[in-house]
Amino acid sequence: MGVPEVSVDVVKSTSASMTHAGKKFWKEALHTMALDNPLLYQILTVNEASSREATFKEGYKRGAALMYILISRQIEADEMNEVWGLDSIEVEGKEVVKCSCGSTNITELDNVVEGQKVQTKQCNDCGLIFL
Repeated sequence: MGVPEVSVDVVKSTSASMTHAGKKFWKEALHTMALDNPLLYQILTVNEASSREATFKEGYKRGAALMYILISRQIEADEMNEVWGLDSIEVEGKEVVKCSCGSTNITELDNVVEGQKVQTKQCNDCGLIFL
């Protein structure tokens, strides 16, 4: 099994999460990596011992964390889609949005991204924010 191709939906939902959560997103992403894959996280922290500038070190960690989160979310979405089917379902003729975790317990949010109003959705069960 190879590395999954990250979908536009996973990129959009992750981008919305990054915008909505700010610095908390990065802290949680690194924490997730440390819990899920401690060896990978240790390799990432080797960069901390380098003599490079702090901004380089921070960007390096964020880039690695972003790739890890995107791939892990895509794997989760693929697994859930395999179990649950499509990303939305119809109940009594009305389309119901379904999160990649399988939940239909979704709240619609209005956010401002780069000066434009964007409607996003947030899963009330797993906390994922998506478009």
